[in-house]
Amino acid sequence: MTTDAAPRVPARRRFRGLSNLVGLLIGLVERPRWLGPKNSDLRGDRPLPLVCLVGPSGADVLDGLAEGMSGRTRKPPFARVVAEKGSEQPDEPGDRQPVLPLLEQLRQGLRLPVYGSTRRARFRHYHLVDWLTRRSAGKAVQRDETFPTVQALREWHTKGRPSALSPETGGDSLWLRLLTLVPDLFRLARFGLWRTFGEPRWLMRQPFMMPGHSTRFVDFADRLADDRRGRESATQVEKLLVHAFLQDLRAEFRPRRLRPRRWRHTSHVVVLLEGITQGNGGWKLLRLINDVRNESTEHDPLLVVATAQRKPDDLRPGEAPWRAQEAGAALEAWENGLPVGRQKLSADARFLFLSVPDPGGDGPSDADDAAWRTWDGHQSPKPPVLARRWALVLTFALVVIALVSAVVLPAAQRYGNGCLPLTIGDGVAVRWMDDLDECVGYSDDASQVFGTDERLKRAQRDLFASNRVAEDLHEASGRPLVSLVYFGDLTHAEESPGTDASIAEELEGLHIQQRALNVENYDRPLLRIVVANGGEGMLTARTVVDDLLLPMIDEDPSVLGMVNLGLTTDATESALGALGDHGVPVVATTLTGTILPSLSPLYFQLVPPNGTQARAIAGYAATLGVRRVMVYHPNLSDNYLRTLVEESANALRERGILSTPSSWGDQVGEIVPACGADTMLFYAGRENDFRNFLIKVVTTCGKPGQEQPIVVGDDTVSRFMAQQSVRQDINLAGRPASFVSLAPRVVLAEGKCRPGGTGEADDQALTAFCEGYRKLPEDKRSGRPWPGERVGLAYDAAGLFVHAVELNQQRRRVPDPLDVPSTTQPPYSPNRGAIAHEMRGFKDYQGATGTIDFTTSATGATRPVGILTVDNVGDDNALPRCAYEYENNVGKSC
Repeated sequence: MTTDAAPRVPARRRFRGLSNLVGLLIGLVERPRWLGPKNSDLRGDRPLPLVCLVGPSGADVLDGLAEGMSGRTRKPPFARVVAEKGSEQPDEPGDRQPVLPLLEQLRQGLRLPVYGSTRRARFRHYHLVDWLTRRSAGKAVQRDETFPTVQALREWHTKGRPSALSPETGGDSLWLRLLTLVPDLFRLARFGLWRTFGEPRWLMRQPFMMPGHSTRFVDFADRLADDRRGRESATQVEKLLVHAFLQDLRAEFRPRRLRPRRWRHTSHVVVLLEGITQGNGGWKLLRLINDVRNESTEHDPLLVVATAQRKPDDLRPGEAPWRAQEAGAALEAWENGLPVGRQKLSADARFLFLSVPDPGGDGPSDADDAAWRTWDGHQSPKPPVLARRWALVLTFALVVIALVSAVVLPAAQRYGNGCLPLTIGDGVAVRWMDDLDECVGYSDDASQVFGTDERLKRAQRDLFASNRVAEDLHEASGRPLVSLVYFGDLTHAEESPGTDASIAEELEGLHIQQRALNVENYDRPLLRIVVANGGEGMLTARTVVDDLLLPMIDEDPSVLGMVNLGLTTDATESALGALGDHGVPVVATTLTGTILPSLSPLYFQLVPPNGTQARAIAGYAATLGVRRVMVYHPNLSDNYLRTLVEESANALRERGILSTPSSWGDQVGEIVPACGADTMLFYAGRENDFRNFLIKVVTTCGKPGQEQPIVVGDDTVSRFMAQQSVRQDINLAGRPASFVSLAPRVVLAEGKCRPGGTGEADDQALTAFCEGYRKLPEDKRSGRPWPGERVGLAYDAAGLFVHAVELNQQRRRVPDPLDVPSTTQPPYSPNRGAIAHEMRGFKDYQGATGTIDFTTSATGATRPVGILTVDNVGDDNALPRCAYEYENNVGKSC
């Protein structure tokens, strides 16, 4: 029964089971969403049945369905086609009949704007195949039989394309146009080397008409011509047309490649096909759709609702159509049987037959009376939020904003790598090197620390905390503020072993001086340390000096000089020359390159040059009485390596000891070490390769019948000895090795500097150093039982500047007699040039590492070196012992 509030529509017939049928169609028209409701198992596209309404009153149902969809605000794309009219095609001049006239009628119906509220499909694939099947290739007059087809494809993309094809079908893909202009590229389309070849690529990959039998797309297109299809299967051609038609619908509705308009299709495409028979091609078209869906195994969004007087006997033989009131059960039975049916390629796997009762049968129920109102009121689901036009506008705006603010991304990268992109105050200036993935620059504040090692970062924070104390005391008392720049290689690649511990040792030595000086009720100068990073291997040293350090030094007169300089490399030498030209004193702690003193008149060196080290090695070899010395080295890429190898050869030759240099290429493991107790292996390389060098020696000379040689490393190996993590290897357990120490006095003072150690130091300077070292908290010292040589060298380097300031401050200043007498003296402000001159006059400065005499040599020629031996390299607690000492050209065993 119908309620009073619901007006009856005379044009629509109601019958028993109408509500069940309408409910079935509403569920089929609506596309399942990828994130559907919890009570639904459907996600994404689904297989759709071919709904066949059997009975004389089926046309009335299609009328009601079309009327209801036409009146909706959000209507699904649909078309109403009368099969009898669809099979009739006028014979106009120049036109050829389509292979499937009814399918062409469906395409034209779906293109009409009156059906549906969404964008119409462009039918690129179908349009091309339809045109290829209508044309005649003609008789070839050229050597290439496909020439007419090539010419036709070229013409296809001109304004004068054949009039039999509707112009509203839309343009074709750019690649199809390109392929027709460049015939040779058809081979690429055949093999699908590019993803976006469009229609030709798809046609050569789909299953119908066996495209694999054609080596080129042009050959396949030629086979489709009307006068060339004599040897082709007509059924295969028809299936190809249907498959192309469905493919265009798939492409239009498939939600991929971030094309929001595809996500807006929330309903399937509905085709209302009236009055199908064997004669008008309706049943043939449905059978083709059934077969194509079975054989292609792809879902498509086409929902066909067809009407017929009766069901063909060969479709679902022996089964009567389901009654309309059983529509829900019919769909469930169809879904359950579909997997088996399509696996068997059944000719009726996709058909769902429902009978429409004749007038005069059982009357409609209340639900049937309200069915058409339910159908009319049902709206297609709204598109996902991100696919709506306002959301697209907003998304586009956000993308533009993101592009405009792209500068934030580099800043985030720098921040993530501990490299602030902007200067924070006057004491921090850094730069991110994109090509090296390193943060370089300088800092005197804990807001910027360099490196990843915790001990190294902790040492920097300790320095920076003491800087704040020094600045406050300077402001309050007027005591001279001595600012020094520590310049080293604080960062390295993740795969590099690194030398973080040795750098941390030098910073700890500077901190010991700070702790002694930056205290209240004291009249000595205050010490401030600026930490500068030149990157791994000091590769960016010159860039940091020119762009960052020199401007800072010009603006800050308290900066009196520089300590360290990392490694003796070409970049270091270039940076040293620039500092010398700018009048900046440099005190190197561990550099030994022979060429360095000639690069700057203000260069000072605390350790002897390579010649002294080489003579110490020769003297040690002579003391041991070895037969030969093998000098292993990498490619001589810088002055440090070149001079060390050359000086070693000269010193050994003077001693009458046979020496043989041996170089490795890219990997130290390429060497073949000499074995034998009467052989010394001198490692003249960088610390990064010493571990693998030592392992190669141990494994090679540990074989039966071989004797282990004596291994001595150069001064860079002290970095290896300071890095506990790289010494922990089973191959190094119990293995002795010696190395050149540039500050043996400090290293061998373990009993005096260790907390709880016994014995007095030899002199006041070493005593003061050991007291400061013992006062360092346990977590701020190395885990080894002896102080590293670099702790003492950095401690002495800072002490030189402080002592020079004290001497300079004590000099008598005579006031100008013409000035008006003043009761106050101007504050003392040291000048870096005067301080460098003061240091040049040091003759017997007593440091922790020994006496420093710059009057005889500013490059440490008179300074001692020692060869120390660690009896068990793999043991972090093994104490080094003195094996040989060399000073003032005199060597002796310890």
